[in-house]
Amino acid sequence: MLKEGLSRFVWRDGTVQIDIEQKMAGRGAYCCRKERCMEAFLRQEKKWKRLFRL
Repeated sequence: MLKEGLSRFVWRDGTVQIDIEQKMAGRGAYCCRKERCMEAFLRQEKKWKRLFRL
């Protein structure tokens, strides 16, 4: 799957935010755009520390 087909999330101000334009500064994590995938990604808070290298 190409990067353009994925949603990018960044760690900003202590929370995960979606980067619609994929241009925000910081380490990003990618997820497919299917609703169930995005919900699963947002529920996995324990893995965010590793994903965003906090």
